Amino acid sequence: MGQAKVGVGATQRADAERLETEIAALREELGSAVDELDRRRRELLDLPLQLRKHATPVLIVAGVAGLALTAAVTLSVLHRRREQRPMARLRRARRAAERAIEHPDQVARGEPSLPLKLATATLTALAGAMAKRLVEQATHRPAAILPEVHVRDVAIAPEMRV
Repeated sequence: MGQAKVGVGATQRADAERLETEIAALREELGSAVDELDRRRRELLDLPLQLRKHATPVLIVAGVAGLALTAAVTLSVLHRRREQRPMARLRRARRAAERAIEHPDQVARGEPSLPLKLATATLTALAGAMAKRLVEQATHRPAAILPEVHVRDVAIAPEMRV
């Protein structure tokens, strides 16, 4: 009976050692994979390296973006100049008169609708509250700068002392 226990214990020890060896090998593989991922992350997030590696596509994209911006500004300027010509202004005035004749009720609208008034009031109040908070944050001074001096249970700031 004693021999059976010794054999079982030896088998368990051998299994435990085999598992420890496998775990150590897996840890080593996992460590290598984590190191490789870290190296790749650093490489991908290294902007100067990426610009050197992909200089041609970056220059092409920058050139195309520059051309698109130049074209947009040029077209905007040309359109504005064309719209300022007397004939274009006359054409717009004629269209406005036609619309006024077709829909006289839409020419000069009365008071704004209730939802529009509510939205305007809400946005105005929100903007005022945000402005107030920004001013308070900009002018806030920590208490350590202006210590309080108590005279007969009245707090006096340093600039108020005589």
